[in-house]
Amino acid sequence: MERFEPVLLSIWREASLAPSLAAALDAIAPRVARRLPIGLLVARRIDRARACVETLAAAGVGASTPLASSLRSELEPAQLEDLVAWSLTGRVLHGRARSLESRVPGAIPDDVTGDALVAPLGRRDAPQGLLVLTARRGESFTAEHTPLVLALCEPLGVALENEARGRSLATQHAAVEADRSSLLSRLGRSDNRETIIGSEAGFASVMARVDRVAASDVPVLVLGETGSGKEVVARAIHQ
Repeated sequence: MERFEPVLLSIWREASLAPSLAAALDAIAPRVARRLPIGLLVARRIDRARACVETLAAAGVGASTPLASSLRSELEPAQLEDLVAWSLTGRVLHGRARSLESRVPGAIPDDVTGDALVAPLGRRDAPQGLLVLTARRGESFTAEHTPLVLALCEPLGVALENEARGRSLATQHAAVEADRSSLLSRLGRSDNRETIIGSEAGFASVMARVDRVAASDVPVLVLGETGSGKEVVARAIHQ
């Protein structure tokens, strides 16, 4: 385990800074392969609402071919309960891929074969996914590999949570944009910029200054008497 610590530090860095879970796995897989005989590294998400487990990202090492990120395993309610119950134990399972699938339904993607390890990802009290590792052809995992896999679960669990937060934010952003477009459509407008009366006449020189300063990042002080439209000008610069 001591020799694995430098690799684990680099894995934490990649998991924390990678823009996506797929990018994290691509960067992490070669590092993990220095300590474990892995051919494939797969991160899967447990979707309780849709009663399924889906592959979010996969990275192959050497001649291994990564799985498609759209692979999904549909589960019966009882199977989902069994999978979550095992995840709560925090235990790593080792065996042939298809025999593991019979022990924890939905954990192993259908196309995965050979010797495999599977471990839960996410907080111990709220598992969110699974980490599946398959051995290179002709090789097998041993008991000494289990602690290394457990060490991987925490940084990859963080990467999985970051991915979930990113998806949630993207969904919220899309909903806000849809509401905005709907509102503008009802108002008969194409944007939410304020119409300033006189912007093309007597106020034109002020608007020219607004355009000039808005293109920069310098602080702007708007001066004028009460009621002269300072807030309108400030909003125009901001927009």
